[in-house]
Amino acid sequence: MYSGVLSPKDTREIVESAEVVIDLGGISLNDETTTGFTTRLDPARFISIGLNDVRIAGQVFGNVRLADTLAALTKLKSPGPRYKRTPGDNPSINGKPSDKITMGALYPRYAKFIRSGDNVVLESGSSSFGVPPMTLPDDVQVHIQMLWGSIGWATGAAFGIALADPKRKTILITGEGSHQLTANEIGNMGRFGANPIILCLNNDGYMVERALEPNPDWSYNDLAKWRYADVPHALGCTDWFTARVETLGELDVALKTARESKSGAYIEVIGGRMDMPQGLAFAHTRLKELYGEA
Repeated sequence: MYSGVLSPKDTREIVESAEVVIDLGGISLNDETTTGFTTRLDPARFISIGLNDVRIAGQVFGNVRLADTLAALTKLKSPGPRYKRTPGDNPSINGKPSDKITMGALYPRYAKFIRSGDNVVLESGSSSFGVPPMTLPDDVQVHIQMLWGSIGWATGAAFGIALADPKRKTILITGEGSHQLTANEIGNMGRFGANPIILCLNNDGYMVERALEPNPDWSYNDLAKWRYADVPHALGCTDWFTARVETLGELDVALKTARESKSGAYIEVIGGRMDMPQGLAFAHTRLKELYGEA
C-alpha cells in the first residue's frame, strides 16, 4: 500500500525506485491517497493504462484497449526476483478496560478481531487510513474504493458482498457520516438474511473532512445526532446483537459477542472528535503547513 511518506520503508523503496510504475485503470493522486501530496513518482517512469488509451510521460496513445494491453503484459517476464513480503507485527493491544477508545488502541484491536476468511469492507473515511497499515491474516479480502471518495458506498457494498459470498463473514468498518447516507440498507440486510458485523465509528461528524480542510469547525461537517446502536432494531433486524461502547473494556466484550452472534451484529464505537489514525493525522498536519488555517 503506497501512500507517500507514511508507506512502509520497503514499499516506498519498491515503488519509488522501480524502473516502471504501471497504473491499471486510473489512479487519483489526491490529498488522501498521497498522505498530503508526499508521493515521489517520476512522471517519466509512470505508465497509466486506461480503458481505451495509454499515457506515458505526458503522451497519450489512443485506441489502445485495456484488455489487449493486459493480455500483452501477461506474456512479459520480469528479470528481477519476485518480491516476497516479510510479515510485519501490528502495534500491541494497549490500554486499560476503563480507558476511553482512541484510534491508536482501536485499529490494532480490529486487526486482531479480523480472521482468515473474512470479507472486510472499508468506507472512504478514517477507516481507510486506520486499517490498511495493519497486517491481516491470509485469505482476508479487503474491499475499498479510495479512488472516487464516494462516501456511503461501503454500507451498500457490504450488503451485496454478504449476499454474494455468504460462507465468509462480512465486516463493515465505517464512520457515522458516510453511514448516514445509506444506512437504510441495514433493513435489507435483515430482510434477505445477510448477517454482517458492522463497526460504526461515531466521532461527532465528518472527521475525515475536518482533517482535510483548513477549518475543522465548518458547520457542514456536523451531523444529526443519531442513536446508531438502535438503527438495526428500528429497521427490522430485531435479532441482531447491538451495542454502544465508549471504553476499551466495553469494546473488547462487544467484539467477542459480535463474533459469536449467529445473526448480524452492530457496534457503535464512540471516538474523539479529532482523534485520527496516524496516516490521517499526518495528512492533516501536512495540509495545514501547505495551505494554512482558515
